[in-house]
Amino acid sequence: MPTVADLTLPEAVALVGAFDPVTGKGIQPGVFSTGNIFLAESAALLIALVDDGCVDFEWAKSSQLVPGAGTTRPVAGGPEPKHPLLLGAYRTVVKHAAQEGGEQGSTRQGKTLSTDLLLARIATAPIHDRLFSSGLVARTGRLVKREALTADGLRLRRELCAEIDDFTASEVETDAAAVSERTALIVAILVVGLVAQPLYPSREREATIAAEARLTLLRERVSATGEHAFGRATVLAALGLANAGFIT
Repeated sequence: MPTVADLTLPEAVALVGAFDPVTGKGIQPGVFSTGNIFLAESAALLIALVDDGCVDFEWAKSSQLVPGAGTTRPVAGGPEPKHPLLLGAYRTVVKHAAQEGGEQGSTRQGKTLSTDLLLARIATAPIHDRLFSSGLVARTGRLVKREALTADGLRLRRELCAEIDDFTASEVETDAAAVSERTALIVAILVVGLVAQPLYPSREREATIAAEARLTLLRERVSATGEHAFGRATVLAALGLANAGFIT
């Protein structure tokens, strides 16, 4: 049975954000939050590719008339990821990414997509398939498949959330730098993706506001520090745009 250390970033994001923390049932869109968990999972896949050095980004002008107007787009050219879960996402990026040294606005296989639009093209079903094959998720139904965490899935989710709970529940001001990088990444993706509500479903409103403020510190840390800070910040910014409906 997998341990927390065995989980990839996309799997961890799905376990924490896509399932009810009490019942373990898959959360229906719009029940807990206004965001889209599938976009958050896509962002997790893309950030995992960034961290593996498989994907980079560049700035592209979107208007010749408006100075400074533009958007980010992925650049292909990095090595294929070693983990099989990331391979499908990598191929989607390559299909729609700008080619190094190529013409702006075109790829070998089609039109270049901005990073926010690319998120909607990355398939997230492989994440859930892997959770299912690992025994962390059970599926029921014939026509409409419904998912729920198994006992092992709930256990791993609790382990993943333990550090988050300690950080948000402490009455003493806690340094965001003391939280592990992996936990900070999970939180950043869920917060920007507007799907962080499962982290504090039963808290009073004031406690929720305080928790949100602390979680924001982790999001800011992910975007500001570390070797891959620029790439991570680029993906998070694109996730924010995609969830707000401002697709470029």
